[in-house]
Amino acid sequence: LINDELEKKIIDKIIKPTLNGLSELGSQYKGFLYAGLMIVENEPYLIEYNVRMGDPECQTILPRLKTNFFEIIEAVINQELNLSNAFVQLWLPGTAVEGITDVIFSNADGAIKHDFSGKLAYSWPKNSSQINLNLNDKDYSPLFEYGYGLTFNDSVFIEKLDEERPITELDKVVLFIGSAFPPNNEFVIEEGIKRKVNADFYESTKKLIKLQKMDYLKQDDAKNISFDKSLTPNFWGVENQYSDSFSYMEDAILEIQYRLNSRINLNNNEFVSLSSECTKNDYQIHISGSKDCNISFDITENLLNNDLKEWSTLEIPFRCFKESGLEDSSVTSLVSISSNSSLNIDIHSIMLINKSDQAKQIECSSFKNL
Repeated sequence: LINDELEKKIIDKIIKPTLNGLSELGSQYKGFLYAGLMIVENEPYLIEYNVRMGDPECQTILPRLKTNFFEIIEAVINQELNLSNAFVQLWLPGTAVEGITDVIFSNADGAIKHDFSGKLAYSWPKNSSQINLNLNDKDYSPLFEYGYGLTFNDSVFIEKLDEERPITELDKVVLFIGSAFPPNNEFVIEEGIKRKVNADFYESTKKLIKLQKMDYLKQDDAKNISFDKSLTPNFWGVENQYSDSFSYMEDAILEIQYRLNSRINLNNNEFVSLSSECTKNDYQIHISGSKDCNISFDITENLLNNDLKEWSTLEIPFRCFKESGLEDSSVTSLVSISSNSSLNIDIHSIMLINKSDQAKQIECSSFKNL
């Protein structure tokens, strides 16, 4: 049976490298990715990846799914429909290859060998919230009606479909525990050059930034981050290769468990800042009057308020980010830390906690905007 140690090995040795590889390739893969594993003496080995779910996968995964399943299907299939000249769905018992070629290829004389005959056995909705879907419902207007299906004689053009992205409402979003949680990845910026970091131990090109896995509550559950003093601030952060929507969150709080190991000299204009990044669509740019979607807080004094070399917790209400201009529906990086000092800090965890009573008690004036 799976245990905590084996689960960590699977995530660190198989899942994270896979997601990092997709990210490095620039892949925007959407769909199901199922890892077939073999476990030998508590060590996981990857046998294969499947891009579909069979009965065993459905039986174990779907009952645990909190997201509306149709939202996931729509987010995947609408993009595929937009990219396709035609979309074919086939059920192929037995002779699968012959079944595909029969409908795709014509006879030698160009005549259709087998036309399409399948029809939808249900109405396909325009979006995941559409309710009136039965054939005789009032205002019946699905995307594809009951009985819809094309043949080679049809000439139908469909306008571009909305690509709805599913939003899972979570009580807690874990961004980092010892390393970035997928689909997030870590990055550094040294002298203005940004690089992704996938290693547990890392030293930047100019040796101004060093990262090292370490133990706090258990093995490899924290990371030491050290910056050399520099005229140009050094950065370390966690980002999502897509974007996150936190617009559903109420009274949320960002919580960072850390240990500061070095002093910061305010008299020498040394600082530590925390930044967030997001994107805006045309409407949001029009309403706000600006394309700028990045915000920063000076957290130097907040860190210095706690004892040196003692584990502490930094808490920032999420409303402070929104009030400073962060677009909460499209966050690409919620946390990056930068400093021009010789900063040495250990970080155990970074998470966004929804519906926190503590968020109501902390004033945003405690955090200085940059």
